[in-house]
Amino acid sequence: MHARSIAALLALLLIPAAAAAQEAPMGQMILDNGSSMSADLYVDGDFACAAPAHSSCTADVTAGFHIAFIVFADGDYIISDTIDVPGEMSITLPVRDLMF
Repeated sequence: MHARSIAALLALLLIPAAAAAQEAPMGQMILDNGSSMSADLYVDGDFACAAPAHSSCTADVTAGFHIAFIVFADGDYIISDTIDVPGEMSITLPVRDLMF
């Protein structure tokens, strides 16, 4: 009986948490890489996707506030300000070669 009570209690605690995680609104961050070298997109420090030169990649993210970190093949990088990604929407991060 005691083991059954513990199992029932765990089920009550875990099921709502799993349901909430499944219902979290999602959005997308799109790296539009118009530069002449490949670039990797990291969201909140985690690798999200890779965009070859003159291409793009899309990362699914939870809706809310994120920091984007774009790393180019030569080691240069860009760090964004905080970006608010709305649920069911996408945010495009365009990058281009700099001309001096």
